[in-house]
Amino acid sequence: MLFRSLALIPLAGTFTAGQAYQIEKTAPVDAAVAIPVDGAQHRAATVPTAFSGTAADNTGGVGLAADSTTFTIQRSSDSHYWTGTNWTATSPVALPTTHVSATDGTAAWTSAGTLPNWTATPDGTYTVIATATDRAGNTFSGTPISFTLDNTAPVVASIVRAETNPTNAASVTFTVTFVEPVTGVTTGAFSVATTGTIAGTSVTGVSGSGATYAVTVATGTGDGEVRLDLTTVDGIADVATNAMVATYSAGQSYDLDRTNPATTIGFPAAVAYNTAGWNAGCSTTGLCGSASDGSTWSDTGIARVQVAIQNVTTNRYWNGSSWAVGITWLTATGTTSWAYGFAASNLVNGSQYTISARATDGVGNVEAPAVTSSFIYDT
Repeated sequence: MLFRSLALIPLAGTFTAGQAYQIEKTAPVDAAVAIPVDGAQHRAATVPTAFSGTAADNTGGVGLAADSTTFTIQRSSDSHYWTGTNWTATSPVALPTTHVSATDGTAAWTSAGTLPNWTATPDGTYTVIATATDRAGNTFSGTPISFTLDNTAPVVASIVRAETNPTNAASVTFTVTFVEPVTGVTTGAFSVATTGTIAGTSVTGVSGSGATYAVTVATGTGDGEVRLDLTTVDGIADVATNAMVATYSAGQSYDLDRTNPATTIGFPAAVAYNTAGWNAGCSTTGLCGSASDGSTWSDTGIARVQVAIQNVTTNRYWNGSSWAVGITWLTATGTTSWAYGFAASNLVNGSQYTISARATDGVGNVEAPAVTSSFIYDT
């Protein structure tokens, strides 16, 4: 066998014209949802018919392919995700968008699939997240936005008294609470229901905002009950613009008592007394009698009875310890049955006296004029 020796032959030059891989490990920098607006409240008719936003790759990156951005919709009622046809998914489902490719700059995306039927979707919070994917497969999910779906018309939760009851006030206030914040609440929305002899009532003012309002009512004249009703719903709507449809007439009432109480002086009742007769008049020596609330509608009771003792001869009044110029009203003990201790030693022989008595009921109605009884002290 014949062998031939070969020498290594060096290359004549270099080669730099081959293919290269572009390495991209930096994620996109933008995946935003612009519509729906974050924090918005919608009813079915106002939810945008398409969702949209922006996406962008990092500067110098490989860029975004057309229609590569996706988004998800999650509802708060059960944390499920929209699949494009139903809410059965328990993990995120990437929903399609449409947009042009973008190597530099921002791409504006618009939802491309079927959105939920918002009329048939439960009220609650819905969260939308967009995700941008560049040509190298790097992904970036943007800041979530949330909006509230509210297809339920607002209603009144309660109408309650804001002040003391019973009352004799010329004006009272009711607190009206709705189940959610509303607008358009005016005096024209309300009317006043009455019982008894009440007449001349009116709604005089509305203040407040959101879900709570204060409504003032002029209570007119007479005794009876005053109740505030919401009877006109025109113009009242919630934040999602659902119009109110239901009236309300199940609120609390004020009991109005404007009738003065009445007092009777049981003793003294005769035209003249001596010492023995005076001492025998009441179980406690002095003055005694009874009092009652004059209202036939709302018995608020007797708060106190007061008496005034005048020496008519000298035109002086008993101030509790001595005779002085000017009337002094002295508080008796008891209410419906009352007494005021006054010893015969305080009386002057031959002088004429006038006893005045008046009662105040539980809401502050004061008997006027006071009842009187006059006698001469003659030992």
